[in-house]
Amino acid sequence: LSENKGWGAEEIGARFGVSAGVVKQRLRLGAVSPKLLQVYREDGITLDQLMAFAITEDHTRQEQVFEGLHHNREPWIIRRDMTASNVPATDRRALFVGADAYVEAGGNIIRDLFSEDRGGFFEDAGLLDMLAVEKLREIAGEVQAEGWKWTEAHIDYPHAHGMRRFYPQAIPLSDEDEERLDALSIEHDELAEGYSSYDEMPEDTAAKLEAVSDEIDAISAKRSAYDASVIAHGGAFVVLHHDGTVRIERGFVRAEDEVLADPQPEPEADAETTDPQARADE
Repeated sequence: LSENKGWGAEEIGARFGVSAGVVKQRLRLGAVSPKLLQVYREDGITLDQLMAFAITEDHTRQEQVFEGLHHNREPWIIRRDMTASNVPATDRRALFVGADAYVEAGGNIIRDLFSEDRGGFFEDAGLLDMLAVEKLREIAGEVQAEGWKWTEAHIDYPHAHGMRRFYPQAIPLSDEDEERLDALSIEHDELAEGYSSYDEMPEDTAAKLEAVSDEIDAISAKRSAYDASVIAHGGAFVVLHHDGTVRIERGFVRAEDEVLADPQPEPEADAETTDPQARADE
């Protein structure tokens, strides 16, 4: 019905009284390499093992993995070997890029119809890396707009960069900001009183509390800032965190820019203590 009449899984399932998922599983099994199907018919592999091979429709890959199996032919080992060159959907790069953007760029996602695959496997690791770096570079551009001399985007943090790092300096809040912060803190406590989480609050109360919290964070962020010379001559790394979120590390200065960036240069020594001739004359 699928091959000769072009029926979809829903139509076939309705005809035989089974779910579309069952039909998709049977169609996937039928698409396994004819060589492996013959081995299955001869009791050379079990149904569970055949289902493990069906994670992809690539006959060449199926046969390669089959030939490479040894005495241990557990289905999980077959699935592991079948997806060895692929990226699981739980990988930080996949989480960051997203399935929709990956597929839109021409990528293919392998899905296991016979077990929980938690989103499948991204088949093209190279494409995924490229998309991740491109997205990180876009964020790096936004960070550089803060005034930094340079920014770099990396999937992994470049531990061997060898640069000196400067940190934000403490800045006292203005009287106006201090007063506003006190008022917001009181309002925050009043809104949150009696609730242990946002889920328990009425929608309008939760929205007000979130807005108050955001303003508190914005004012609190003013308590520290990078020196203007550090920003003008330094830079930041934009990298990917282990959970797929973005990590921004600011304040790095290249060796040739350290003197220009240092907001607190070493004070010049007193001539009286450094000039041997002056001391001798005394």
